[in-house]
Amino acid sequence: MMDEESMTEQDKREQSGLEQEPEQAKQPAPERASETVGEEPPVQSAEKQSASRLPLVLAVIALLAVLVGLLMGQRYWEGMQQSLFQVQAELKQTSQEQSRMSELLQQTAREYQSQQAQIESQQQALASQRQALLAQVEKMELERQLLQQRGQQLDSSLQEMRNRLGSNSNRWRVAEAEYLMRLANHRLSLSSDLKSAAAALQAADTRLRDTLDPGWNGVRDILAQEISTLQSTPLLDLSGLSSRINGLIEQVDGLRLLDEGGVVLRPKANAETLQPPMEDGRIDWRRLAEDLWQGFKSLMVIRHHQRPVTAMLPPEQRYFIYQNLRLKLEGAKLSLLSNSSELYQDSLQTAHQWVARHFDSHVAETGLFLKQLDLLAQQPVELKHPDISASLRALQGRRALLRDQQEAK
Repeated sequence: MMDEESMTEQDKREQSGLEQEPEQAKQPAPERASETVGEEPPVQSAEKQSASRLPLVLAVIALLAVLVGLLMGQRYWEGMQQSLFQVQAELKQTSQEQSRMSELLQQTAREYQSQQAQIESQQQALASQRQALLAQVEKMELERQLLQQRGQQLDSSLQEMRNRLGSNSNRWRVAEAEYLMRLANHRLSLSSDLKSAAAALQAADTRLRDTLDPGWNGVRDILAQEISTLQSTPLLDLSGLSSRINGLIEQVDGLRLLDEGGVVLRPKANAETLQPPMEDGRIDWRRLAEDLWQGFKSLMVIRHHQRPVTAMLPPEQRYFIYQNLRLKLEGAKLSLLSNSSELYQDSLQTAHQWVARHFDSHVAETGLFLKQLDLLAQQPVELKHPDISASLRALQGRRALLRDQQEAK
């Protein structure tokens, strides 16, 4: 308030001084001498000058303050602009990452759907293959029944020949030899039983030898060649191959699936493997320790952090992976019954591809499983039967000749 009052007084003085100057200018020159006598002292003129400079100083200070404010505002605006650019860049990067993750999720979903469709198609193919195998088994059963009926018919025919020939032992032996030759041909063509066919031919040769008729030596020579051919033909160990395939089927549960998210999947322990307690009430500590160890192993989870993370498989899909592998091995075992080499090789090759695709090949059990599949694929299951019908035709030809000679007499 004091400053304002002093400023007001000074302004008034300046205004009065300004008003007095024109009046003094209007007065004549002679009067200036008297004015000079009446001038104010120097102190008052200095005060007037300082009072006139004060607004200028204040204006300069205000201008400096405005400049400083503008400079600070510009720096603040630049900082805010830089922060805004940084936030926009981070938002853009986040948006790009979100779009990339969205594309990755969509790609994973498409791959999962394609795998589901592939599994369904494979299941349908396996079902149709299983039906075809069952149809072949039924066909073989019908053939076996037909063979049995033919055997019964041959037995009745042989009995009829025996009754008709009566006491003629040589004719009876020849007829029995013919029956044994027919039986050998049927066993070889329908069952691929080399041992039974060779035994039947040897029995037929014995019957012809017991006739003591040198006229049958030609037939016996042919029989000797056919028996030698059968004995030199390699046998097919179909039962051994079937047992080896059964062993692989039992090993399916022990295979390890590919790492899903770094977690190694293990099949659940079967409740049937738990042994009941002893009947006398005693505790079998060894069996109890084994059960505890099996339960502990079923709870273990192994994680491999050095391997890439893949999509997790649902439990039902893991079950179908194990079940489909069993069905493929069952198909290979059924193909042994029909001696179908093509079906056998196709089943083992499909099983090999299935294991390599869905199971961890870095594990020793999986590698041994694949090696056993390769060894089984190298085993032949289809045999080319040798022709043993020449001896039968020769015997029938000589019997017809003897019959014609007897009728001519």
